[in-house]
Amino acid sequence: MSFEELKRLIYIIESSDTESSNLINGIDVIPSKIPTLDSELQIGGIPLGCLTGIYGEPDSGKSVLSWYIIKSAQELGLIPILIDTERKLDPKYISSVGVDTDLLIITHVSKPSPLLSVCETGLAHGAKLIVVDTITSVGFEDFYLPDSIKCFCSALCSLAASYNASIVLLSQMRYWFLPFLPGWSSGFGTYGCAYSNILGPYTSIEICVEKGESIVKDGVTTGHIMRAEVAKNRCTNRVGEGAELDLIYGKGFDIFKDLVKLYIKQGYITQSGPYFIYKGNRYLGFNEISRYLKEEE
Repeated sequence: MSFEELKRLIYIIESSDTESSNLINGIDVIPSKIPTLDSELQIGGIPLGCLTGIYGEPDSGKSVLSWYIIKSAQELGLIPILIDTERKLDPKYISSVGVDTDLLIITHVSKPSPLLSVCETGLAHGAKLIVVDTITSVGFEDFYLPDSIKCFCSALCSLAASYNASIVLLSQMRYWFLPFLPGWSSGFGTYGCAYSNILGPYTSIEICVEKGESIVKDGVTTGHIMRAEVAKNRCTNRVGEGAELDLIYGKGFDIFKDLVKLYIKQGYITQSGPYFIYKGNRYLGFNEISRYLKEEE
């Protein structure tokens, strides 16, 4: 991280109100603003004071999910930090989901020591959310890689707890062949360099993201179905069924369609054939009921 980036980080944090928080059942959380996912998390969002892991295959929607958490943090008056280790951030895309990039600290450090320094500096000056996209791209040079990652994650865990902040770690899942590395599973079928196994003891929330069927409109692929399963939740010791979301490329999630699904599950909306009944009115199809909810908001 350059000196100018560091100065900008401190300036933006100090010039902003960082006192806001959202208190639910005694736990500080940052909502994802994805209705079914926040419901499945059972505490209303991503908790402060601990690590959250988001795992998934490349291009499954992990980054977009983290952007919604960043957007929510900004709406709460918090200053988030995005550590883009892969240097693949699309400024137009992240802005399209509602993130204010002028109030987002973005850095591209990819070595463990500078990354920890950025985290500690930001948290010490009041930042409450740090997203690392992805930890898979952090350059650990030690041959005993699992031990290096464990020490690194232990340090992040201590920082999150000390500053009552949320650190979100994104991790790629790939099928790799990894023989003879101490502490690692070997053979095809190993997920994400076993990062999810190594991170396990340090994360309080784990969300597994899967890429589903493509969304095709007029013969053109415009997005895909993204499934987000809450695989671990130490805050409640219960896991949820997860969420199934429409991810539209360049725009983000279809939040109102997701809200319809949640209302159906909670009994606020009933379905009769192709019609949805809400507050005594009938709406034909997801698009019509979603449009009404958007107007109602």
